[in-house]
Formats: sequence, C-alpha cells, structure tokens
Amino acid sequence: MGTDTFTYTISDGNGGTDTATVSVTVGPNANDAPDAINDIASTTEDTPVTVVVRSNDTDPEGDTLTVTAVTNGANGSVTIDATSGNPVYTPNLNFVGTDTFTYTISDGNGGTDTATVSVTVGPNANDAPDAINDIASTTEDTPVTVVVRSNDTDPEGDT
Repeated sequence: MGTDTFTYTISDGNGGTDTATVSVTVGPNANDAPDAINDIASTTEDTPVTVVVRSNDTDPEGDTLTVTAVTNGANGSVTIDATSGNPVYTPNLNFVGTDTFTYTISDGNGGTDTATVSVTVGPNANDAPDAINDIASTTEDTPVTVVVRSNDTDPEGDT
C-alpha cells in the first residue's frame, strides 16, 4: 500500500517532446471473506454441548470472527451462548443418533461464511422407567390380579 510515481516522455517525431509524471496510489485490498470449516461434536442424550466452532475458522486479514447465525438441527435446538459466542446444541428429549446444524461467521467487515456441525448423540447409561398408575376393582372377598407393568414404559425398551 502507498503511493508510487513514474515519469514518461513522449515525442512527436519532429524533435518535440514533453514529459509527465504518473502518480499511482495503491490502497488496501477489498475485504476477503472468512473461511468457516465444518466441525464435529459429541454428547449424550438430553445433554447440551457447546461447540467451539471458531477454533478452526480463519480470516485472511486476521479479523476477529463472530458467530452471527445458527440453524436448528432436525433433532435438536441451537442457541448462541451470550458469554462465549459459541453455538450450544441441545438434543431433543431421548434423541440418540447423528444430527447437523449450520452456523455463520462474520469478520465484521462484510465478509461471512457458513459451515456445518455434525453432532453425535450417544445414549445415557440408563434412563429410568416410567411407572403408570393402575386401577383395579373387585367385590368383597374376591381376589383380583393386576398386571401392573402392562402400561409401564422404559425409554431404552428394557424389560
């Protein structure tokens, strides 16, 4: 960046000449967009995970990068942590599997880029079963059999 000059001379071919100076000012390059790189994360079901997405993102001018937008996953929600500026993925209740979301970074000078985060959500050690109240009726002095587990459930399908 800066200014440079050069001088040139023209001739009319009959002995007449003239000289002039050209001044060229070289300004800064236009802003180059940052490069958001895809990320991976893992967590267990029902457990949010903060993804430090900017750790592998770059900007040609070295500008500070900010996460400006996120999308929700198909099986979870995403927010931007107010303190760290990182996305926080929260899987839907009892979801186990792989989900994805996108985030957009900005360099603060008009440059943006978007990348994808793939989140693997593993099972917890064990979710408690859900026991449902049962009702039975009988007449006096008549035994009744109640199958108490017939309406109870277990998230993992344990018996």
